[in-house]
Amino acid sequence: MADYNEYAAGIVSTGWGVDTAAKEFGNRIREAVTGQRPSAIAPVERTSSRSFEKEIEEAERSGRTSPLPSGSPCISDSSLTDGFVRYEVKNSTPYDLRVIMSGPSEHEVHVAPNSSQAATLPAATYKILGRVNSPSVLPFLGTRVLPSGNICGSEFYIDQR
Repeated sequence: MADYNEYAAGIVSTGWGVDTAAKEFGNRIREAVTGQRPSAIAPVERTSSRSFEKEIEEAERSGRTSPLPSGSPCISDSSLTDGFVRYEVKNSTPYDLRVIMSGPSEHEVHVAPNSSQAATLPAATYKILGRVNSPSVLPFLGTRVLPSGNICGSEFYIDQR
């Protein structure tokens, strides 16, 4: 039982991902069994508040953003449950990348430099904000339509002009 959050997800599942209560339950199991708490940053999170929407609106108002990179063409995937989409984020920058998505639900993805991370979420139109941990790089901002039953993706990179 190496992944206590996965175990908790089997007990307290939302049907499409581990919710905050399940993660906390898994963290408590991990702490009771091993005496260790997990790291503070989870790679993918889903929230129920509208905090990400507010953060995106602040970035829009600032006028200091770069366009969201154009996404790769979406590919149909029959393994996805109807009404859901997998959004893959590729970080081709030398910085840690945080991507937040605001639509009918909100999601956050943390991606290490030169790696990828995916999130399965309800199909919809999302406002997406990507930030790297460098003050000299403008945040990426845009909107993506993520259709049901597909795998879609974005590659974040820094244009060195």
